[in-house]
Amino acid sequence: TNYDEDLERMSKHGFKPVMSGEVGVNGRFIYFDTEYHPGTVIELSEVVGPKGDMFRLIREASETWDGVTDPVRPFPNLSGK
Repeated sequence: TNYDEDLERMSKHGFKPVMSGEVGVNGRFIYFDTEYHPGTVIELSEVVGPKGDMFRLIREASETWDGVTDPVRPFPNLSGK
């Protein structure tokens, strides 16, 4: 929820951006170099607007999920319509 502050903090800690972009409104994202731990991807993603709603729904669903039951679910309509 604090993308600019988090990006600044990551940069101050030496993380180097390698790719970034934007999806829709409030959908900025950036990937950082992972030379320190091969096989790991570090992404900072803006989590406001529809994208934030999606991440909130995923988090809420995971809080009571047993890891087995109902693993594939329909993607929710985030358009507000």
